[in-house]
Amino acid sequence: MVDNKRAYPRYAVIVDVAVTINDGEMIFCSIKDFCIGGVYFDGCAIDGVSHGKAQVGAAIKIEFDTSSGTFQLDAEIVRITDSGVGVRFTHRNIAALKYLQDLSAQQGISKGEHGGVMLRQPNPAVAEASSRIIHTFVAWLIEEYLKRLSDEIFDASSKAVADIDRENLFLAYGALKNLRGDIHDRFITMMEQQLKLYVSTDFKNAYQIYDTSSGGGLSLVDKDEFDNWLNIAALISSMESHYEREIFEIEKRLDSISINPVNRENNPAAPHAISHIFFDAIDGHFDEDIVHQIVSGVYQEIFRDHYPELLLQLNTLFKDESILNDLEQEYKIVKQAGGDDPDPDAESEAE
Repeated sequence: MVDNKRAYPRYAVIVDVAVTINDGEMIFCSIKDFCIGGVYFDGCAIDGVSHGKAQVGAAIKIEFDTSSGTFQLDAEIVRITDSGVGVRFTHRNIAALKYLQDLSAQQGISKGEHGGVMLRQPNPAVAEASSRIIHTFVAWLIEEYLKRLSDEIFDASSKAVADIDRENLFLAYGALKNLRGDIHDRFITMMEQQLKLYVSTDFKNAYQIYDTSSGGGLSLVDKDEFDNWLNIAALISSMESHYEREIFEIEKRLDSISINPVNRENNPAAPHAISHIFFDAIDGHFDEDIVHQIVSGVYQEIFRDHYPELLLQLNTLFKDESILNDLEQEYKIVKQAGGDDPDPDAESEAE
């Protein structure tokens, strides 16, 4: 069973390795799972340690062959259980860890799973607490947005120079009074559906994920919709870049307690899902360019100013509940994948 209080999230992988123990003897076994702090060997490794070849604290060398050559990891045994042996890295080989990460994803995809194949232990209580925090934030967000949007449209209409702009803004101001409830309810309904990600086995994404990688996707939508999408995409990119580490940590922590895999696109606490749900909720209600600019600009301003509050509340909850307390080293390794070891002496237990 995976312990949610581990410092780092662990990932399932199957790879055969040769383990050389400090006395020079070699045993053959398989890695069962890994994290950036160490690996866990399957049960066949027990024979090697139970016959006196190695004990807790023994130094070992792990080697495995790949198409790119042989990788080596230096470690020490920290735990021996009925089901396997846990070791802690004494020096991290970033290239080897990146290979294991990629292999884990490939093996998961071949089994019909989503990418990262993180070993998760659903925690309904913390998942529910996370959902309440997110729900409270987005409920405030849409209320504040609609109030400020009304004020901004009215103010713009009074300052407009061109008659056509003044008329369009005045009409939009009147229409918003009738649309407020619909926009609010649609946004909240979609966010509530997205929040089922953490606890429901029949979860389905609440919004459409546009695929532009093949040159299709958005090519069939009209210009106004495409322009709105570009505005939202720019905001998402900016927020993800500015709060990269915080978003990374929240995604990993939510993934560790969620029934379903949590990623950049489906995470209800991330800019991508929140912003696209907003985009879907507001879509089709305002057609004029001058109104579109205000509709998008007001959302971006509110979200930029207040999104850090959501990050802080969630990470405070995770800290209080001891969910993956220290993800700083994993973030550094993700950032430096394929580069030099940022901290070869950093310690972490592998269980």
